[in-house]
Amino acid sequence: MGRETSIQIGAFAASLLLHAAAMLAVVAYTHRPDRTPPSPRQIQGGLTAGVDAELPAMESALFGESSGRGDANAQTPGEFPQAGKVWREVQAFLSRDPQGTGEPTRDADGLVRSATDGAFSTGSMLAGAGIVGQPAMADPAPQGGAVFGLRSERSRRLERDLESRSAAAEARPSPAADGTATSRRPADPAPQSASESDPFSTLSAVRFMPGRTEVRFGRAVKTVRPDFTLQAQLDLFAFAGVSWLVRADYDEQGRVTDVTFLRSGGSHALDNAVRLAVYQWEFEPRKGPDGRPQAGFDVFRIEVAR
Repeated sequence: MGRETSIQIGAFAASLLLHAAAMLAVVAYTHRPDRTPPSPRQIQGGLTAGVDAELPAMESALFGESSGRGDANAQTPGEFPQAGKVWREVQAFLSRDPQGTGEPTRDADGLVRSATDGAFSTGSMLAGAGIVGQPAMADPAPQGGAVFGLRSERSRRLERDLESRSAAAEARPSPAADGTATSRRPADPAPQSASESDPFSTLSAVRFMPGRTEVRFGRAVKTVRPDFTLQAQLDLFAFAGVSWLVRADYDEQGRVTDVTFLRSGGSHALDNAVRLAVYQWEFEPRKGPDGRPQAGFDVFRIEVAR
């Protein structure tokens, strides 16, 4: 046997030993108690042992007395020792039977009365419910009417007071008849038309609001609302406080010839809609010394309210 043969045999033997050790380690790991599922016999035995085992007595968990009787608050002796005492009723029974609490199988005596007998009083209801000692309270009499043919002094005094007030109101002249001014605020003015503006305004501005337009120029201006596209509407809702500062040049007839934005509204879609609208406006041109209209320009602010 040569040297190479002995080396090969030794290496083969060492390999066998290493593989055997690895196999034993794997088998030992997979058969550990915490990794091996219990067999049906082990499960059945564990359940039986748990049922048959006697639980330790816990004195703190016992409820009631050792004789089997419980201890209830305000208990009463007798067949039901744990039942609480039945106290005296402090609220009237919800029944309109003046003779008592009544029964479902029995007609309540006196439940239906004539109009001459009057309404049920509170004292009779309390007496029927078994409550004694409560003061009797009569139902209030209708104001201004006669009770059993008698009229109280209070009702007569109220009638005299009402008659005197009505007579004084009839004798007093109306404000419209004598020409005196009233304190009521005047009615709101009508909405402005397309060519109407505030004649006393010193601030040139146009404010578009839902349903109406406010024009503050001091002279007539025919306006046209901007037609915003979908992109312009999205930008209008995305931006807060959208406004423009616009210069509009017009000729002698008041027609707009040029529109310049001194301050943009924030997007090209918004500016384009306002530019197209302003080109359709008509301004009342200013007059020169000779009284003829002259071409000019106006700088104003445009606002759009949501």
